[in-house]
Amino acid sequence: MVHFRRNLARGLLLMAPMTIPEVDNRKLPSHIAIQKDTVLMSRLSKDDAEEFGSVAVVQGQYQWERFRDEILLPLKQANEVFLTQVSKMVMASVLTLLQYLLSTQL
Repeated sequence: MVHFRRNLARGLLLMAPMTIPEVDNRKLPSHIAIQKDTVLMSRLSKDDAEEFGSVAVVQGQYQWERFRDEILLPLKQANEVFLTQVSKMVMASVLTLLQYLLSTQL
């Protein structure tokens, strides 16, 4: 929809909910990289190598470029104050909707 009306939009905010947002409450298997590129990892900054290495199962040039362009750079450019406010508003709306649904007979 935004694609067809892009002249009317200044941007698009997509927020994905987390099943368990609190990191300490998550039960995940240990991270394992099935393909490592040690040359690539040695060329990255320490911070970038840690970020990428902590999540990438396949650690290649193509995967790094996608991670950098689609995840890392947007995270660094994010307006945290705005996102926190939007998140609180969304949660309040969801709670209001749930209260309404629970109070009515469907």
